[in-house]
Amino acid sequence: MPPESSAKLRLVMFRFLAGSGALAALAWALALAAFAAAVEVRQIPGGKIAILRPEGTARGSVILIPGSTAQQTISDSGQPGSADNFVIRIRRKFVEAGYAIAYLEDPTDMSAPIAAMRAIARPVVVVATSNGTIVTVDNAVRLGKNGPDAIVLTSTVTKPNVNFSHGVSERELRALRIPVLFIHNTNDICRSSPLGSTHDVASADKSADFIEVTSDPVSPAVDQCGTRAPHAYVGIESDVTQRIIDWIAAHASARADS
Repeated sequence: MPPESSAKLRLVMFRFLAGSGALAALAWALALAAFAAAVEVRQIPGGKIAILRPEGTARGSVILIPGSTAQQTISDSGQPGSADNFVIRIRRKFVEAGYAIAYLEDPTDMSAPIAAMRAIARPVVVVATSNGTIVTVDNAVRLGKNGPDAIVLTSTVTKPNVNFSHGVSERELRALRIPVLFIHNTNDICRSSPLGSTHDVASADKSADFIEVTSDPVSPAVDQCGTRAPHAYVGIESDVTQRIIDWIAAHASARADS
């Protein structure tokens, strides 16, 4: 049986077994196995890239950039070191929607990853979160026409922090000539990504779109910039992902076709 068919069979089994609470753990294990079996890992300048393609022809490509340092390790089987990060957690949703996805060890220079994904399917959209938004905007400005066809910035970091000496700025937004979507949780109280500051930055690009979402607040004891806080859309991942997918379908294709 071809790897693609085997992976599809395991996903079908997952959906069947998920209806039984007693077999939920087994269903999850099968889904993870199916996902891992289809991952292609390549070596590119800067480290590894992991690519996962959908069944049939991809409708576009999505490159996922996590937060923290924005860097991660990727195993030879494609297991991401930042598996708990928001954009990495939701990666399977994009594949199910028909997009090829990629995640990287080092996104400092995205020229090679973008070229690789353009060869698979356009538009190429970078979806980033937290500190990953800084790296994404830096690349989009620097690469210009060789950069992404659109970018999605979730929990945009606008303030300097321990990992980056600067945040996303109004000056950078004014330099962009591609569709931009901001998504922000109204209960995100991470000090590096205040909602008001993100609105100020977004307003520098009059064509940028801005979506506010709301999840339940969490205990003050939780790291408010971490993966289990509103900063990471805990509990509303599916809704946020669908909004991203809908926006990509509506806004990114025109750029790719131009």
